[in-house]
Amino acid sequence: MTEFILRYWIVVVFGGIVAILTWNINFIKKHIILYFERKDDKIDKIAEDMEIVKEELRQQKKTDMLILRDRLNQILRYYLEKGYCSMDERDNIAKMYEQYQLRGGNGAMQEFMDRLCSLPFGPPTD
Repeated sequence: MTEFILRYWIVVVFGGIVAILTWNINFIKKHIILYFERKDDKIDKIAEDMEIVKEELRQQKKTDMLILRDRLNQILRYYLEKGYCSMDERDNIAKMYEQYQLRGGNGAMQEFMDRLCSLPFGPPTD
């Protein structure tokens, strides 16, 4: 028996080492797979959250457009009825109109803007 152990001790030791390495590799492999599965879940959650944010931004853009359109409509009608508009007021209205157009506003307000620009800068003097 002693002769058998001395003769095959290297095979037994290497067999044990291979068994330990195999167990460690499977353990590490399992944890790597779990790690990437968790990462995939996190990426999916982030993608879902981004879609929610995109929809909220679309709604915010629509709201901004409605508010800008309403405000432009009010202020343009006010000055057209008033019959004049100062240069500073025109600049403010022009900036507001520019933002309206940048957000995709249609050209329906352009006629009002043209009429505003044709108004005098001050009240008529008699």
